[in-house]
Amino acid sequence: HCAYGALGPNFKSGDRELVAQVRSGPPLWWKPLDGLANVQEMFVHHEDVRRGGGNITPRPITAIRELEHRLWSNLRHTHWMMTRNIRGVRVELAAPGEAAIRTGGGNDHVLISGRPGEVLLYLLGRRTAANVDITGTDAGLAALERSNLGI
Repeated sequence: HCAYGALGPNFKSGDRELVAQVRSGPPLWWKPLDGLANVQEMFVHHEDVRRGGGNITPRPITAIRELEHRLWSNLRHTHWMMTRNIRGVRVELAAPGEAAIRTGGGNDHVLISGRPGEVLLYLLGRRTAANVDITGTDAGLAALERSNLGI
């Protein structure tokens, strides 16, 4: 009942099907990935709203330390989807207190470092809102700049 009420005056009879579909959860084939994707997606959309006004200051680490650890743990499994378009470059992701994540190959390299949530924001295309440090070879940096990040 609450879900229907939240739709307010724009509620249409076909919306009941949509609400039922959302309530039933993801398709069976997606369930193994659901926990990974949802925590990342909800974090990113929350930060989109927080930072939409131009203030790109990250939340205090003390407020989201456990969440950041989970985001990094998830990135260990999902980073390849976000970095797959960075061709011919070794990519290293680094966050304080976490084991580095390495992917890709080649003579050129980039290092993207920052808090886990910031690295995730960068990899999901929020380049200007993410508080990260990026270093690497000139060719590696150029490849990163022209790459289409995200899922």
